[in-house]
Amino acid sequence: MSYSDSSLSPSVIPRGAYDSVLFDLDGVLIDSEPLHFQAWREVLRPFGICLEWDLYQEKAIGMADRPMLEMLAALYDMAPDVDRLWTQYPAKRRRFQELAAQKPPVPAGVLELLKSLRAYALAVVTSSGRLDVEPVIQMCGFQPYFQAFIFCDDVSRPKPDPEPYLKAAALLGARTPLVVEDSDAGIEAGNAAGFDTLSIDNPARMPELVRNRLMRGG
Repeated sequence: MSYSDSSLSPSVIPRGAYDSVLFDLDGVLIDSEPLHFQAWREVLRPFGICLEWDLYQEKAIGMADRPMLEMLAALYDMAPDVDRLWTQYPAKRRRFQELAAQKPPVPAGVLELLKSLRAYALAVVTSSGRLDVEPVIQMCGFQPYFQAFIFCDDVSRPKPDPEPYLKAAALLGARTPLVVEDSDAGIEAGNAAGFDTLSIDNPARMPELVRNRLMRGG
């Protein structure tokens, strides 16, 4: 749907250089990385993996879960045991959802930003699994604002490959999307897709940074 200038309320951001916005989820729309970290830390501790936040933040953010476990198994000299670690994925998913249900991790201003983007096609493009985060998306009330959701289950090659962002743009019919990301892998994926990217260093600042970029027009 498109809007003429005369139909836009002052709170709606008009289209400029971009026709769509493709958002990563964790660390962008929601501040959920600490919850993912806590859930993984709890389920991996019995295996002798004492996961630390600095390591998780540097190495794991932006990775799909199975490659992340393969990376951790290699770091902890447990490569033969990666299949055993993967058996903990359902427990990690349940724990993450419990933590998110206690307090949906939506920073202030995110829903207001989404309401202001009626002139844009919107998609969520995440490296998390559908069963992992779809309940959280529902809890946070995001569904009415987005026309497409791409989970790691929906692609054969996750970020940093461009496939997730190319698929999202194709579903939206988008030609000039802006990719909003917090991880190196996500920025690499967006750039490889040939799209402009916006790097977010703190999800609390995301609404301001996105609004400024769109109003600037590129």
